[in-house]
Amino acid sequence: MTTALFVLRAIQAGLTLSDLDNLEHGFIADMLTELANDDCKYQQLATQEDMDNF
Repeated sequence: MTTALFVLRAIQAGLTLSDLDNLEHGFIADMLTELANDDCKYQQLATQEDMDNF
């Protein structure tokens, strides 16, 4: 991902240029990844019992 594309996606996600100065690159990348996964439909979601067994 180029710098220009990174900044564009961050701004599209609602971050400001000031936010980009104050947040680490990895944190912003994680936010963009989660944003891209928002529309993902999972066939099965973990239950509390699944998490307890984990």
